[in-house]
Amino acid sequence: MLTDVRKVTRREVMGLGALLGLSACTGSGDGDSTSGSASGSSTTSDPDAALAQQVAEQEWALVAAYDRALQAQPDLAPLLAPLRDQHREHASAVGSTQAPTGQSSSLAAGASREQVLSDLLAAERAAVTQRTEACDAARGSDFAALTALIAASEAGHVEYLRRSGP
Repeated sequence: MLTDVRKVTRREVMGLGALLGLSACTGSGDGDSTSGSASGSSTTSDPDAALAQQVAEQEWALVAAYDRALQAQPDLAPLLAPLRDQHREHASAVGSTQAPTGQSSSLAAGASREQVLSDLLAAERAAVTQRTEACDAARGSDFAALTALIAASEAGHVEYLRRSGP
């Protein structure tokens, strides 16, 4: 029987998530994304450009979801604003610096705390799956590693919301 059980830290969860994400992506790439270009900066020669655009759009959708949640439950700002800001950083990391216009609102202004957190938890779980799939589909090892790290971050968001909410 285990009697010496210790609390797992967020940092340990994030590290484990990163390792699992990277291991899920091994063997999926056929080299770095710089093939076909000396600098690797041209989107026409970047085999992962379309995938990066898709990830960016999904990240901006998460930012919009957090914005809607904060409108519905402003008192959750200390809990939710840092997660929203991390999604902005994720979008930036894949090359997108500006949110697309016209994000739709699907959360009622009077949504309860439980509903807000439940909706965000579902969105984060879906994001983990989407990033893991992007990692698997990535052709360049750099992009695969990046999406694995983003997936690990979002897995951390899932645990954070789960412990905070509904």
